[in-house]
This record gives sequence, structure tokens and C-alpha cells, in this order.
Amino acid sequence: MIVAACSGGSGLSSAPGSGAGGSFTNLLDGGHPLPNAEGAGGSSSTIPTGEGGLFNTSTGGGNATFADGAACAALVQQGEAIPLDMYIMLDKSSSMLDATGAGPTKWDAIRSALEAFVQDPASNGLGVGLQYFPILKDGVPATCTANSDCGTGGPCFLDACVNQNTLTNCTTDADCGNARGACQPFGVCEYYPQGGNPEFCAPINSACDPGYGNCIDIPDRWCVNGIECTPAPYQTPDVPIAALPAGAMPIVNSLMATTPLGQTPTAPALQGAINQAKTYATANPGHKVVAVLATDGLPTECTPTDIGPVSAFATAGVNGTPSVPTFVIGVFGPDDTDSQTNLDTIAKAGGTDHAYIIDTSGDVATQFRDALNAISGSKLLSCELKVPAPTSGSQLDYQLVNLETTDATGKKTQLVYVENQSKCATAASTGWYYDNDPAAGGTPTKIEVCPDVCTGFQSSAGETVSLQIGCKTIIE
Repeated sequence: MIVAACSGGSGLSSAPGSGAGGSFTNLLDGGHPLPNAEGAGGSSSTIPTGEGGLFNTSTGGGNATFADGAACAALVQQGEAIPLDMYIMLDKSSSMLDATGAGPTKWDAIRSALEAFVQDPASNGLGVGLQYFPILKDGVPATCTANSDCGTGGPCFLDACVNQNTLTNCTTDADCGNARGACQPFGVCEYYPQGGNPEFCAPINSACDPGYGNCIDIPDRWCVNGIECTPAPYQTPDVPIAALPAGAMPIVNSLMATTPLGQTPTAPALQGAINQAKTYATANPGHKVVAVLATDGLPTECTPTDIGPVSAFATAGVNGTPSVPTFVIGVFGPDDTDSQTNLDTIAKAGGTDHAYIIDTSGDVATQFRDALNAISGSKLLSCELKVPAPTSGSQLDYQLVNLETTDATGKKTQLVYVENQSKCATAASTGWYYDNDPAAGGTPTKIEVCPDVCTGFQSSAGETVSLQIGCKTIIE
């Protein structure tokens, strides 16, 4: 429970209030502060929200006077943290079947972690939805041995041009041109780092790099055009977002019915995840919805495959309206530093600073569950407050709301209202605004702090925020 109270702070001077046993007058019905309201005396405590709780509850009260002389009557009003919803886009490419250092396959370890996370009572109230990538086109098989197997998803990827870093399907040498060498059957190196991904190679039976053995044939190949490469299939949930614990069993059942296969179409999967999160956030104002991309490989299918253009989707998501941050979980071997760098790029573009990297040489299930808990408890998600609900039959006067922060040393900072995010720059590091400007006819569903304030929350341990109701709003 989060309780908001009017209290003294920067720019405020205390005025006398009565002791214990007083009563509060509800100020949500007319929008006018009442002088001489009585307070209830004494204690306060901090309620954690995510990593380090940003909300303050206080049963103290009294009057306060702003510098301009306007009276402020004390009021205690319950509020709520912004509900959080996660749309998880989970990689189910065939490499998820590789073993981990602890024994189980990556898929089994991640499935176990997700099942435990959604069934944990600590996750109750969290909204979770789920989809996978890749998604195959209707009628296209997971593997092929001939072009005729693939139908509309053909041809079957049997041969590739050998003199290049990426695989390019070909039928004859003419498809490759002089720069890309001969068109030949390709395979994989017989050895690769534990928990890492196989290395493609050509020609078959040639030597791979030292320590990786020889290039061996791939018995199961795939249809070149068999994977869905548009965002639409990925933004349609396999399990729609629903609050836990009621939403747990559909996710468990979905995971049990899913088998890894195919390649890694990161671009449409990420774009689809952000689209679905934005759609859900629009339909559920007052919620914070995030996309979670969980993968064990870099993009291999569907353009773009370069990290720069892929990360641009995350940038558009966090900068859009409503804003959708992208969290990233990567499942890689300990030596795969390039993958960590690339996934960090996507995470930073999505406003979440860094990717959570799971080391496949260790306990993947525990690490993956820890990453989900860290995401659901991120301070980034604590930079928004739900607008306090008025009592039945009353209305909240949006001009009688203020925010004040208190850091770990007890230093208080009064935040100022700036109308909208575009005006945050003029408020230095002390601004806040409603998601919908009431002065422009909007109905607020969230109180949001300016980016600099949010950054301060993330870097400061023990920071709290008091929501002050009944005090004339301080305007920048």
C-alpha cells in the first residue's frame, strides 16, 4: 500500500497542526484547500517498489504554507504503484536444444525458470504474455531434404556460396559470382564451445579452425523462405498478457507444448513484441508495459540482421507514445563476448542500459529466473506513479498535487510540475508531469518524473518519493 501525504519540504514552512486523535477532511471533492485541517500525528515508513522502493507512506500531518502564502491542508490518501506487464519474446531456435554446463538443454533450463517465475507468489499481480520466434509460415515444415518439401517456403537450403562470412543460398556457381566463390553443400564444425553456437562451414570434409575439428554435413536443413519475416505474427501472442497468478498455467502449458526449431529472425520478433506491448499499453492506460527479448543467438534470418538497424526498433519503442522499454536477456557461452556487446546495444537503445547475460557453463535456470526478477523489480519501472483515485463521488483537483523526494541522507527536494516531457529540459533535474495534460482536457492516468529525476532514482539507494495531495501545485 502506498500512502500519500501533504508535508513540508523545500520551499515550504511548517504550520501548527494538532496532535493524535485528529481527523482528516477529504480534499478530493472540490479542489480547494481547507485551512486548519487536523493531522493524525506521528510515524512514517518506506514501502519498497522494485529495487529500493520510491514511495513514502506517512501518517503525520498538519498545515503548510508556500512562499506565495497559499494555505495547504494536510491529507492522507492511498495510492498505488503502476501495474507492470511484460510481453516476453522467447527464442525457440534449434540451438536452444544445446546442452548447458549444468546438464539440461538451454530450452529445458529456460522453461523451468519461466515456469517457476510465473508460479512464484512474489510475482502475483504482474501481467505476463508470451510469444516465440521463429514462427514458420503455414504449411512449411521445420526441416527439409529437397526443394519440393518446402512448398511456398522454398527452396530448401542445401547449398551456399563458400567464400563469405554469411550464408547465401545458391543453386549454381553463377548465383555466387566471382567474389563469393563456388556454390557447394555447407555444414557445421564438429566441435564448438560448450554452451556456444555451432559454426557453419564449407566445403564439407574441410578442416575448420584449430580445435573445432572438421566440417561435417547437416542432416536436417531448412526452407529458405519458411520463416515469417513480418512483425504481425510475432505481435499476436501465443499467450495473451494476463495478471498472475491466473495467467500462470496458460504460460506453463504453452511452454510444455513448444519445441525449438529453426533460425533466429530477431528483427521482426523484436518489432512484433514492441508493437504488442504498445497495443496493450494503449488499451490499458495506467499500466507500464515492457518488451522482454530473450535469445541465445544473434540475428540470422529476416532483414535487417545488423545490430544497428535492429536496435532502431527498440529506440522507436521507448521514444514512442506510449513508451515501451525493451529488456534483453542473452544466453551465451562465457567466451562469447561479441554477443554480449551486441545485445547491450539493443538494451541501451530500448532504454534499459544493459542486457542480462546468462552464462551457459553454469546454472542457466537460476540465472534466467534471477534476470526476470531483476527486470520486474527494475528501478526504471518505478519512475511512474499511479494518479491517486478519489473517494466515491468526488473528483481529484489536479492542481493540488505535488511531489517531493527524500534521499538516503534525509535531504528533501521539491519537484516542480512541467506540463509534459518536452518541457523537462527547462526544469533541470526536478520536474514531473501527467501522462495526459489536464489543462489540455486530458484525464491523467500516471504521474511521471523527468528523465534526469528517474536517473537519480536509479543511481541512489534508499531514495523515496512523497505524493502530496491538497497542496497548490508548484509550477516550474
